[in-house]
Amino acid sequence: MFKYKLSIIASGLIIVALGFGIYLWENGNSVQATQTVAKKLSVPTEIKVKNQKFRANVVNKNTISYKPLNSEVTTAEYKEVDTHSTKMANNLYKSLQMPTRYNGPTVKLSDGTKAIEQGAMGHIYVQWMEKNWIITAVSSSDIASSKQEIIKQADKVQRDIQDSKLTKQPVNQGSAIVYANEQKQPINRIGWRNKQQVGQASGQNGLTIGKIVKDGLQN
Repeated sequence: MFKYKLSIIASGLIIVALGFGIYLWENGNSVQATQTVAKKLSVPTEIKVKNQKFRANVVNKNTISYKPLNSEVTTAEYKEVDTHSTKMANNLYKSLQMPTRYNGPTVKLSDGTKAIEQGAMGHIYVQWMEKNWIITAVSSSDIASSKQEIIKQADKVQRDIQDSKLTKQPVNQGSAIVYANEQKQPINRIGWRNKQQVGQASGQNGLTIGKIVKDGLQN
């Protein structure tokens, strides 16, 4: 009986060891795959934003997602494709349906930047140009209930975009739509086309995706 118990324990240890070995292999393989794709896309495997760290995870050969450390919730995603054709890149960029230039009354941000203001469906949109980038700041009409508050909300987005250094990256076409306040869903978006390459990022926080795209364009 004692030998039988030892045999069971030994078998159990072997199974556990094998299971742990498989886990390590899969985990190591995932890390290696993430590093490979991140290097290909020129994006970081880890990013720090406002004292919070996010780690990269491979989705496929063209896509990386980001999650906070000790969390499995995806807060940002970055995709990039080389179409090998300017025409295809143009069509793909159009399919992203990023905001284009608005028409409407002119306002000025606190630093004097001229912008266009529009209101629709309970939101206020303030849009301006930075080089070849169209930046659209979104705020709730409940919060941005006065002209002063509208500018204040747009200023927050402008600071995040400037802090990310996104618009310092040259592109043929680029557009960002960013909410003034962090969102529970990844509805902030950045899209760009540079020659034959097209990229898109989405996330809960505009500063986070701005930094990711900035790195992706530095290749």
